[in-house]
Parts: sequence; C-alpha cells; structure tokens
Amino acid sequence: MHARKSKTHGWIIAVLFILAALVIVLSVSPLAAKRPSAAAGSSSSGAPDPYAELLSRLEGQITPDMALNECAPEYAAALRELAAEKPEQADRLNFIARHIDIYSEAAVKTAMQSEEKLNFALEIPFRAPDSSGLDALADLSGGGLPYFRQYDARWGYHAYGSGVLGITGCGPTCLAMAAAGLTRSEEINPAAVADFASEHGYYAPGAGTAWTLFTEGAAEFGLACEELPLDENIMKSRLDSGAVLVLSMLPGDFTETGHFIIIDKYDSAGFGVLDPNSPELSAEAWPYERISGQIANLWSLSAR
Repeated sequence: MHARKSKTHGWIIAVLFILAALVIVLSVSPLAAKRPSAAAGSSSSGAPDPYAELLSRLEGQITPDMALNECAPEYAAALRELAAEKPEQADRLNFIARHIDIYSEAAVKTAMQSEEKLNFALEIPFRAPDSSGLDALADLSGGGLPYFRQYDARWGYHAYGSGVLGITGCGPTCLAMAAAGLTRSEEINPAAVADFASEHGYYAPGAGTAWTLFTEGAAEFGLACEELPLDENIMKSRLDSGAVLVLSMLPGDFTETGHFIIIDKYDSAGFGVLDPNSPELSAEAWPYERISGQIANLWSLSAR
C-alpha cells in the first residue's frame, strides 16, 4: 500500500516538473517575445492610436511665428466640448484647442463639422499652400458627374485665392465636377480648374470665386453656360435636356456666407445636390420650396 502511494507521488512530481519546464520555455519563446504590450500611443484597450505619431510630429513643428491669433477663447472651449462628446476624435480636437492660436477661424469651423474635415483641418497650419492634386484623375466609372470633395487630401491644400482649395475652393470644385462629367474627361480636377481661375482673374480677393468663372470660364473646359431664371419647371427642363445646374447659394442650409453647389438630377422627392463641402447634404433630396429661397443665381452647364 505504501509502495503504491510512493510511486503515485513520484508520477505527480514528475508531471509537475514537466509542466513547470513548459511554462519557462513558453515565457521566453520568440512568440511570447513578440506579443504586444501596452505602451505609449496605445489606447486603454491595447489598440494603437493611429494619430499619436502624427500629433507628436506636428507638436514638434510648432514655432512662435505660426501664431495667427484669429480665434477667440470660445473656439477652444467649443472644441473641448465636442471632444468630450466624441472620444474617438478627442485627441485631435484637443490638440487644436491647445494650439488655437495657430489655426484660422475657417480651419477651426471646418474641423468641427465632421471627422473627415477634422483630419484635413488639423494639418492646415503645417501645410503651406501648394500645387498638389494636378495629376489626380476623376473616377467616371459610375456614369454621370463624379463627386469631388473640395477638402480631398489630393488637392485640399492646393493654393487658391486667400488660402487653399479645401477652404475657399467650392467654385472650382463645382466646375470640375460638371466639366469632368459632361465631357467625360478624367483629367479635369479641382486643382486644374483652380489654377485656371487664379490665372484668369476669376477669384476676387475678399469675395471668393466670381460668377464669371461659369459664365465665361466654363468654355475653356468644353462647356456652354446659360443663366436661368429661378423657375422650377425651367430647372427640370434643363436637367431633362442633359445639362446640369450650378447654383450660387445665400446663407442657409449650405453656407453661412456664400457657396456654390451643383444640381444634377431630380425626382418626386426633390432635387439632387452635389455639395463639394458636404457628402451629407449631397445625400439628401431638396424640394424646390426648401431650396429656392436660398439661391442667389443659377446657370445651366452643358457639353458644347
């Protein structure tokens, strides 16, 4: 009886010894060594923060001469309030709030509109207006007009007027959408139209893109332009003929100051809009009764 117990104890000790050895081997194995651990730049869940490196790099580039001092303290407070509501954007919003002195009022307003615009506006103080986007190609695979965002990273920092296309470029972006879609030219993009507008005096300092970019300048891109009266039936008739409409907008649903948008279709729910500054507004249908009071002027654009 005692001999059996002794043998049993021996087996137990041997098994425990083997298990202990396995634990030691696994703890120093290459797989264990490669296992990620919590570190700077990681979220509380262990996932890396994709913006930590970018924010650190931008922080290191700030110099005193970058200060604009355009924004009142209320803007920083609004950014922090939004950061509390949107934790996934908090680091970027709080970065702008901390360095509010280097951001323009337009950049801050843009940053607060959506996460997509936040990523664009975040880097504005660190990106001198440039010539980016000239080689970008329009995607015409869907038929109709391509949809261009003026703040697209491909051309959003392209110099235009008093700033960059992402802030001031609704006019060239609208003409680029119309021209690329109607002529089926994938080489027409907002950066190319912006350069044309700048070189030919279609940007008015302090006012933005002139209406003459469409009435005169559209011909350069193979389009005919016709001014239209504000009339729902005429607007629909021009759309039925294959033309698109470009609208100069007053303050309202689309802008606080002035803005250009495209209308490319209509149905029983209203007109379909291509707003270069808002995918959300572009996804809605706009009844004539809602939109008509916000239109300063309108034109039809068609292929020549």
